[in-house]
Amino acid sequence: MPATAENRRFRRYAFDESPILLEMPDLCQVLLEPDDISWGGFERPPRELGILGAKLRLPGTLQPPRPGMSVACGLEILGEGFPGLTASVPWASTIGGDDSGCAMGVMIRVPQDKQPRFRAAMKHSFAHLRLVQAS
Repeated sequence: MPATAENRRFRRYAFDESPILLEMPDLCQVLLEPDDISWGGFERPPRELGILGAKLRLPGTLQPPRPGMSVACGLEILGEGFPGLTASVPWASTIGGDDSGCAMGVMIRVPQDKQPRFRAAMKHSFAHLRLVQAS
């Protein structure tokens, strides 16, 4: 289950128009826009700038996501592509109690050789982000 805003280790950021798109062909047939993101980890120390955490809503799935599973993933940040990544799923839940949709968290670790481009793209995305306030 996702942590409350007060208990999160890393700041979460939201946006009006997502600068980030995710492709997870094993789970969903459409490109996904995260609800919010964290840069540096997903509720786990230590902070690493090569990790992106994201909360997603999937309108329908090819298979239900399960905590602990890993899936193939492509990431795009403001048009900068990062194909061939892997996303791990720390949590997942159904929306509305049926199988028509779900919410899940993903943690994407970017390989060392792609991190300079990833960090630069994330820095450019800051203009689109706003801090999610504790509720």
